[in-house]
Amino acid sequence: MHADTSRTDRHASRRKAELFSCPETLGEALYQLVHNSPQPVSEQAKLLNLSPQFVYNCANPNLAVEGVAYPLKHLIPHTQLTKNRVVIDFIEQQLGYVAVAVNPQPDLFRRSVLTSSVSGDMLCIAKEMGEASAAIQKSIRDGKLTTTESKKCRKEIWDLVQCAVRLHEELAGVE
Repeated sequence: MHADTSRTDRHASRRKAELFSCPETLGEALYQLVHNSPQPVSEQAKLLNLSPQFVYNCANPNLAVEGVAYPLKHLIPHTQLTKNRVVIDFIEQQLGYVAVAVNPQPDLFRRSVLTSSVSGDMLCIAKEMGEASAAIQKSIRDGKLTTTESKKCRKEIWDLVQCAVRLHEELAGVE
């Protein structure tokens, strides 16, 4: 479920790109949408028909004094362009929901496609379960659970839930 929001290696030197690894506010999520995407800001702006300065300002947490000034009409095209779901994932988490990606026309009669998808989803669940377990084990090792550790554990569990729901929906398509 969680689309790859990591940067490619060619953007490894981007300043402050990892500033908000797990967004706690909409402004932090927008920062990741703009700065943690495969396209540079100038290309995002051009493809969205916006000025680069506007896109930079939307992602500037220092300008969010009165809240984030990001027009919602740009959210869907921006997410589709960058393939970065960080803002959508943030909204889902804040609402306590998990969205499920829907394929327009899944080919359920091609067993190899379905079994490879289910197999991939199971691997995702196993990976996320391991990461959640490791985070929890590390957090409770000293007998205290800090706010930071709690947030990290919740993020890992949330990623696990998203993978499990994706598999659940994939299997529901077989019925």
